[in-house]
Amino acid sequence: MFLTKALCFASVLIAATAQSTVYLIHHGEKPSDGSNGLDAQGEQRAQCLRNVFGAGSGYDIGYIMAE
Repeated sequence: MFLTKALCFASVLIAATAQSTVYLIHHGEKPSDGSNGLDAQGEQRAQCLRNVFGAGSGYDIGYIMAE
């Protein structure tokens, strides 16, 4: 898992130019039963991030990667 995240992070850094801004956002409200995905609070926060950084926002986001 760590290696996967490290490789994803490295690919983002390689793709970024000196003039780019990279946002690393982690929200980890996992279900208490240990299953994959997010719990209800995590889903709600993910939607808020979409509203803040989505296409209609003032941010010029060219690429979003989620894992």
